[in-house]
Amino acid sequence: MALSRLLLKNIRCIQSAEISPCHHFNLFYGDNGAGKTSLLEAINILSTGRSFRTHHFREVIRHEQASLMVAGMQETDNKIQQLGIERTKDSVKVRINKQPVKQIADLSFALPIIEFHPGSTELITGNPGQRRAYMDWGVFQTNADFYSDWRQYQHALKQRNALLKAKRPKQEIKLWNHPLVQSAKKVNQARYHYLTDLKNHLAGLFNYIATDYNLGFQYRSGWKHEEDFEESLEKNLYRDQTLGYTHSGPHRADLLIAFNGRPASTCASRGQLKFITILLKLLQAAHYNKATDKKAILLLDDLPSEFDQENMQQIINLIINLKTQVFITTVDAKTKEFKKEQLKMFHVKQGVVSEK
Repeated sequence: MALSRLLLKNIRCIQSAEISPCHHFNLFYGDNGAGKTSLLEAINILSTGRSFRTHHFREVIRHEQASLMVAGMQETDNKIQQLGIERTKDSVKVRINKQPVKQIADLSFALPIIEFHPGSTELITGNPGQRRAYMDWGVFQTNADFYSDWRQYQHALKQRNALLKAKRPKQEIKLWNHPLVQSAKKVNQARYHYLTDLKNHLAGLFNYIATDYNLGFQYRSGWKHEEDFEESLEKNLYRDQTLGYTHSGPHRADLLIAFNGRPASTCASRGQLKFITILLKLLQAAHYNKATDKKAILLLDDLPSEFDQENMQQIINLIINLKTQVFITTVDAKTKEFKKEQLKMFHVKQGVVSEK
């Protein structure tokens, strides 16, 4: 799954750049504002069509330019695969092996990436949508049926909500209960099985680090656990009619993350939150690698400044064990945590990228 070539144009301060990364550690270093994070952002766009820094694509496209472009060459089992995406502020074109594709999800499946950046602790402290996205990325990448089931659920939910908002009769609304329930059960079950697998990988992850942290998960389905979802819809129809939308379901699910037996969101310090978050990201990568016999790419923004030397070394040891391709940004070019034979360095200065 490694990227052997990356080409980007018109992303923030970078007019044009082309690099040939190695299959292990790739380090982008330079001053703040030089464009290091924009390189990670480009890879993220190539995988997801989105930026992890902003929802407003106009901010990503270079000043006075109409569009941006990212292309990559990927080596998989001695095969070459070409990926490309072009985006304006309100349109997107995606190609795989020079052929147009309709769904950005095809890129995500071809180029799975897991990113960590200074805002990633929102996985723990942010709204439930952050944690649903964490779960659903993992399920999507390891369960071939999940994307279809999830889309069916979203379609049924949209139809039911439209009827609720329009204040249509009860019997008309209830027609969508069955398709909603059927797809909801599949989505819920897939998430539950995925989290069970993650828990099984957790002990193995802690074999590589010296810490007394105790992490745990609790999945909340989005409706009362003592009720069947169909029963919940029937019971709360009046509430949904009053609200004008469906209050319960997998779209309201959450993942409670426990730290030493207590909610991590409220009892962990800032440093602990960062360490727990990177562990959750690496746990997801470890599970993906084993479940698919492929390798997810790690994008780690400003990682060295986020951790002290001891924790940084433990994280690097975990990453080395994953045997995957990694892109890291840093201000400091010192690389004592890395073995030189596993490292390729790129200097970034005022939007210009040069291999060192």
